[in-house]
Amino acid sequence: MKHPLLSDGYSIEQLRNTQRVDADECFVSVSQVILNFAWEVAAVASLCVKEAQGISEVAERIG
Repeated sequence: MKHPLLSDGYSIEQLRNTQRVDADECFVSVSQVILNFAWEVAAVASLCVKEAQGISEVAERIG
């Protein structure tokens, strides 16, 4: 069975290039998701550190 793009007149080389572009776009998308997740984790960690510092300051004042 022919690939649908081949039946539309694409050459094997064009099909390979199309698949490469799709793979590159997929890699970029996955990388962006991972990067966004890393930024979210860093933001939450920063908030946790600030909260811990605040708790430490209150604990020092209390005693």
